[in-house]
Amino acid sequence: MKTPFAAALRRANRWMRSAKLAKATRSFHAAMTGLAVTSALAPLTALQPKTAKPRKAMSKKTANPGEGIKPVRAVRALLPKATRRVVAVAPRIPPGAQYLTRRHRSTAGSRSYRLYLPASQPQRPKGLILMLHGCNQTPDDFALGTHMNALAEKHGLAVAYPAQTGGQNAASCWNWFKPANQARGAGEPAILAALTRKLMKDFGLGRDAVFVAGLSAGGAMAAILADVYPDLFSAAGVHSGLARG
Repeated sequence: MKTPFAAALRRANRWMRSAKLAKATRSFHAAMTGLAVTSALAPLTALQPKTAKPRKAMSKKTANPGEGIKPVRAVRALLPKATRRVVAVAPRIPPGAQYLTRRHRSTAGSRSYRLYLPASQPQRPKGLILMLHGCNQTPDDFALGTHMNALAEKHGLAVAYPAQTGGQNAASCWNWFKPANQARGAGEPAILAALTRKLMKDFGLGRDAVFVAGLSAGGAMAAILADVYPDLFSAAGVHSGLARG
């Protein structure tokens, strides 16, 4: 466990014992936010070159020609050419299926989203899954990584992948850790609930056929939606996400 995080939890524990709940909550939120950022940046730190030990001066004949290369350029030069640029890749769609790009607007706000409509049930899908990606992911990343479209095709389900961008959060995380996004009728939960209602109306679906699932920050938001909108979602799938509050 990281030392700053452990120290923050110890402070929160002391404040809990003395009934200073508001201060403890702020400390815990700060600790979790710091841990989330550290976790999100962990893959990038692995690419940083290790600090080399100081070397003795070399003569011109024995000097290393790569000595003056910038660290980032040096790391990039070691990577395969195919990985030097990150290119967004959309999942493959079977004939007859649709993978649409849409945007939903409501009084609480708006978000773009991807919508998968199976070839087996293009007009009247049997159910709907709202899929919430994790930090530093996109709807396409999430669709590729989870293979949810293939499962939806098998069972005749529609899948909606709402997008959180850097404009809403620096790491494209759902803002589950903010109290304003942990209640019904406001913030991101209200936006996602409005999108769900719209799709339920479009496809003639009832609560028993509507589900939400998410990973990490998306998992935490899925847990919030299941808790504050039980009239919309009949079940939730949460992977690596925290409970509401």
